[in-house]
Amino acid sequence: MALDILKIIKYEGGPDQLVWKHPAEDFNTGSQLIVHESQEAIFFKNGQALDLFGPGRYTLSTQNIPLLSKLINLPTGGESPFHCEVYFINKADILEVFWGTPNTLPVQDPVYQVIFPIRARGQMALRIFDSASLVTKMVGTTDGLNKEQASGKLRAYLIGHVKQMISEYMNGNKVTIFDINTKLVEISEQLWGKARELYQEYGMDVVNFIVEDISVPEDDPNYRELQKALSQANAEAVKMQRLGYSYQEKRTYDILQDAAQNEGTSSELMGAGMGMGMGLNLGGMFGGAMGGAMQQMNSGMWQGGYGYSGYGQPMGGAGMYGQPQPVQPQVPQPQPPQFQTAQNQPAQTQVNQAENSGAAVFCPECGGRIQPGAKFCMNCGAKLGQPEQPVCPSCHAPVQPGAKFCMNCGTKLTE
Repeated sequence: MALDILKIIKYEGGPDQLVWKHPAEDFNTGSQLIVHESQEAIFFKNGQALDLFGPGRYTLSTQNIPLLSKLINLPTGGESPFHCEVYFINKADILEVFWGTPNTLPVQDPVYQVIFPIRARGQMALRIFDSASLVTKMVGTTDGLNKEQASGKLRAYLIGHVKQMISEYMNGNKVTIFDINTKLVEISEQLWGKARELYQEYGMDVVNFIVEDISVPEDDPNYRELQKALSQANAEAVKMQRLGYSYQEKRTYDILQDAAQNEGTSSELMGAGMGMGMGLNLGGMFGGAMGGAMQQMNSGMWQGGYGYSGYGQPMGGAGMYGQPQPVQPQVPQPQPPQFQTAQNQPAQTQVNQAENSGAAVFCPECGGRIQPGAKFCMNCGAKLGQPEQPVCPSCHAPVQPGAKFCMNCGTKLTE
């Protein structure tokens, strides 16, 4: 039986073997080498891959093992013993590997700048294309490699690179964790290319690669808080759209309503000579501030810190969890000339005009109500200065703005 082993070299491994090493290592020229279909046999000497044989039956000679013959100086003709290792590689089967992260991986969301722990899982299929590289890189000095062992090694190679692969995709495409499961096809295609590069040095080609799921544990506090905040923002945006006016218009309306309540009825305001003109002037006065608030609403709900490093919420397209769509601001209608705010006038002039009219006085910077004669706003600290009281040039009695004659002495006043 020992003589048969020395004379005939063939595959005797099990059906699950991916790589099988022949137990004999001493052969003769003239021995028969049998390689089955979808197999390859490769001769190794001192850890160096030498002659490779595809399917067929071979009588070993110095002619068909030139690399080995040269290495060990085999004489030509006759039978000469030689020592080497023979590996058989099964190339028929496509190796299916199911992969998944054993632990969560910390990945920073490129949109919210929050670090989330993620899990990922999927599957891939591999085929051997370079037997020498496979044996050299994965088998080494062992007796072979079965499919289960190969799957474990291939899975470990992949998991070590999954975090970087997913992070690169999220950052390169600005994909948030809430939208990532809507991009699994694109992610699979990109990671497929990365996986092919990774396994190429092991003599294997990735013929299919699928990412089945990327998720954050539901009990993660950062995830839950951000999800709650997004839901609230989405509900508010939908409410604004249904009511038919923008956030800017709502805030302007609220300010006007507060001003009217603080001052009295609208008829009193009209009697004071302001009426809706005062309201429109207030709207113009706060228009810039409200416009900025609207822009901030559209570009990001939050600017403050959160979680690990803070986040800003762009009101972009809705993702997996229904992020709010941007609310389109309404185009403001032009105001009548008599009601247009003199936005280029100094802040003190606007305050003086409001005080002289008998109406409530509001800070031109923050919109807070101020006391008559105040030099600074008690709400924001803006400098107001002393009100300028016009007087009669003859008797120096106080006169009302816009009066043509002095009520005290009758002197005609210049305009």
